[in-house]
Amino acid sequence: MNGVFRYAQAKGLRNDNPAGPARDILPRKKDGGRMPAQLDWPALGDVLRRADMARLSPSVRMAHRLCAFTAARIGTVVQAECRESDLAGEQPVWVIPRRKMKVAARDPDHRIPLCPEIVAELRQWRQVLGGRGFTTTCTNIAS
Repeated sequence: MNGVFRYAQAKGLRNDNPAGPARDILPRKKDGGRMPAQLDWPALGDVLRRADMARLSPSVRMAHRLCAFTAARIGTVVQAECRESDLAGEQPVWVIPRRKMKVAARDPDHRIPLCPEIVAELRQWRQVLGGRGFTTTCTNIAS
C-alpha cells in the first residue's frame, strides 16, 4: 500500500501517505536472494562426509549424492527416473525432460554429464535396491 500512496503523491493525487506509519510496525520482507554455492572445498568435503555417516535411507543417501554431484534441484532429483540416465554411453548423461524443469518453456531437455563416481554409485544403487526409493523405474537403466 505504501507504494500505491507514494505513486499517488508523485502524481499529485494525494498530499499525504497514510500507509507510511505501517511500514514501521509491519515485519520486513525477507531477503529472497539466492543461496551462494558451496565453493569452500574442505567444507564441502566435510558436508559430504557427515552426510555419509548419517543414518539415512538408501534412497535419501542416493538423492543427496546426486544433488551433490550434479547440482540439480532437489525436486528434480526426487522425480528422477532411471530411464532418464544413460550410464552406458561414452559420456554418461542424465537427461531431464523439459516438462520436469522449473522453466518448462525451455526448448531442449536439460543434459547433465555424469562423472565416473556418481555413475558407479547409480549402477550399484540400481543393483542393490532394484528400483525402490525415489526413482521407481530403474529397470530401464543400462548397466
